[in-house]
Amino acid sequence: MFADKYERGIAMKDSFVSTSLGRVHLRTIGDGPILFLMHSVGNSAFEFDALAPLLADRWQVVSWDMPGHGDSSRPSRFVSLTEFADLAVEIACGLGHGKPVLGGSSVGAAITINAVERHADRLSAIVSIELPISRTGEWWERNWLTVETITTLDDEAEKFGNGRYRKWSPALATRQRIDRAKVGPHQLMQVLWAGREDTDAYQRRIRSIRIPSLFIVGDKGDAPETEEILATLNPNAKLATIEDAGHFPHSDDPAGVAAAILSEIALS
Repeated sequence: MFADKYERGIAMKDSFVSTSLGRVHLRTIGDGPILFLMHSVGNSAFEFDALAPLLADRWQVVSWDMPGHGDSSRPSRFVSLTEFADLAVEIACGLGHGKPVLGGSSVGAAITINAVERHADRLSAIVSIELPISRTGEWWERNWLTVETITTLDDEAEKFGNGRYRKWSPALATRQRIDRAKVGPHQLMQVLWAGREDTDAYQRRIRSIRIPSLFIVGDKGDAPETEEILATLNPNAKLATIEDAGHFPHSDDPAGVAAAILSEIALS
């Protein structure tokens, strides 16, 4: 996956911006309106390297290393998802080109719907990838030991990660080890605590969305209930299900995810 872009000769631009939480590393491709993408916990901006070039003719696609991840600065304190959401909007809007599209995967999707509740007037649309919208604080409490195990123990993390992709590869394994080593287990758990404390607000936030929104799930991912629940929460929200895809449909089938985004999210 990560080698493909080099074989196609596609260049991603690395840069940094200074923020209230320190330096934030960005990867960018394309020109025009901003599509700002946020990765899942333990990963980095590289998570979107397969998807971003497929959208670069329409948008300037920018993916971040969330603070504490990748090459961004490490926060000196606990950071809530609301703070991450405010920061993401600050960065995305600060890049210019009008109202951005904000999107993310897993915890990045949770940050996205947090942001749209607070900053809908500053965004043109959102894209949520694999947000488990029925998950509650009680679910987190019941499964916390499992979460700690697969998050902090390297062998368990790789075993668990292997089952979340259509096709596990040496390149994916290497990228995951690099990204998780940069974060460290304590910071990983800090972000998961932020997610756990935020999760009971998911459905309320989805109900309140009034701008164009696209929810993307893999048919073998972590959010199989989305098809049943989403329409009851917000009948205007669009849903795209990617076949034979796990928790990372944008890695399993970047062309399918790109097609869904291009079809459902118009230029503002």
